[in-house]
Amino acid sequence: MISLTAKHRTVTACLLFLGLLCLSQARAKADTITFEHDQLGILPNGFQSAESNLVRLSASGGGALIISPEVGSGEFLGTRGLVVEGSPFVHLIMDFAVPVNSLSLWFGNDDPHSTVPGDTAILQVFLNGSLVGQTTVFMNENDFIDQQISFAGIPFNSADFHFSREFFLAETVDNIEFTPVPEPASVTLLGLGIVGIVVRIRRRIFS
Repeated sequence: MISLTAKHRTVTACLLFLGLLCLSQARAKADTITFEHDQLGILPNGFQSAESNLVRLSASGGGALIISPEVGSGEFLGTRGLVVEGSPFVHLIMDFAVPVNSLSLWFGNDDPHSTVPGDTAILQVFLNGSLVGQTTVFMNENDFIDQQISFAGIPFNSADFHFSREFFLAETVDNIEFTPVPEPASVTLLGLGIVGIVVRIRRRIFS
């Protein structure tokens, strides 16, 4: 016969295991766009990468988005990446199909001949059109795609990335990663499922 203390320990262990399982399942997986599966060339505004259907990419101000090849000069992390072309006031706009709570991307083309010390990359995030957060990173002015900018902690559903120097400088972007906010319904269903499992375990142990 299992002692009362042993029963309590068994129930506690089950609760701990199921709680950890719930947290791991409730945490949404991040999407990453590397552009490796997208065709080279000019893209229409509202473009969706083959790697994710949760975000649409556009260029503001009459600019253009271009998938350009890496030619061995450190422009991108892989064999290709995104160029946000046009000047001035051309930004990369990211519209998400669902709220997200984190976003990061790698950027470059901070040509030392077209920038000055103190120039920054700027990532702004919005929820239903209202600005809710911003991150700035000082450019290292080496012309390589070796810097990352990110924002996390507050839900948002659109973002704007651009350089502080708006004239004659195209942004190059690669490896856009974002994490959708877990759906409340999914978390609730997991919680109800855990409660049901715990009740069954307690009945079996204490019967």
